[in-house]
Amino acid sequence: MTDKRYCVVDVCGTLFTEDTTLGLIRTHVTRTGNTFRRILLWLLTVRFSPFYLAFVLLERVSRKHIFKHAIIRFLGGSTVQELEFSAERYIDHLMACDKQAEVWSRLKLCEGEVLVLASASLEPLVAALASRLGCLYVASKLECNADRYSGRLLMDVTGKKIDFLSACIKGFSLGEVSTVVSDNLTDEPLLSLADKPVVVLNRSKDRLRWKGLEAEYLEVWR
Repeated sequence: MTDKRYCVVDVCGTLFTEDTTLGLIRTHVTRTGNTFRRILLWLLTVRFSPFYLAFVLLERVSRKHIFKHAIIRFLGGSTVQELEFSAERYIDHLMACDKQAEVWSRLKLCEGEVLVLASASLEPLVAALASRLGCLYVASKLECNADRYSGRLLMDVTGKKIDFLSACIKGFSLGEVSTVVSDNLTDEPLLSLADKPVVVLNRSKDRLRWKGLEAEYLEVWR
């Protein structure tokens, strides 16, 4: 038997308020892209843009993450080193300006537990953050050929975190999950496994989505 206990934490909307996939891509395109690519990304992602609203509608109809796959195309042709540099720059911004203070304070109560970041965000970002925090991680992987990204996902963690944790974290056991912290409804199966599930509420109406889950609720919108 082992006395190891895990604290599994989401990233987007949990540790930080931003969509970190979009944030990383914006940072990278702003730093490395030409004017056309920067304008095109802006048109596709700015709120209330007809292009953005079209993505929202398509996702509701198809129940697929079309927007995420579309914006990842902007990373096509980028080298591993270029994206790693952008990830470090973006993390500097997140740590300085976008931390969810209530969540970071709550994590102080998990002393002695092994911290694991479990995020559907992109691996270059999550890996860099995990390195800074000195912890483990699972994340969505980008397809890469000869040190250059293709602009496509190789593996998407969305809705599959339990499988990825078991497969990618050496010695990980679901029976050793002490704390799970997330704002993501797709993480409900993982939260249900935890001794101490913690749900992050970013809006007052978010509470209505969590029916029947006994958990600690952090109302960070207040």
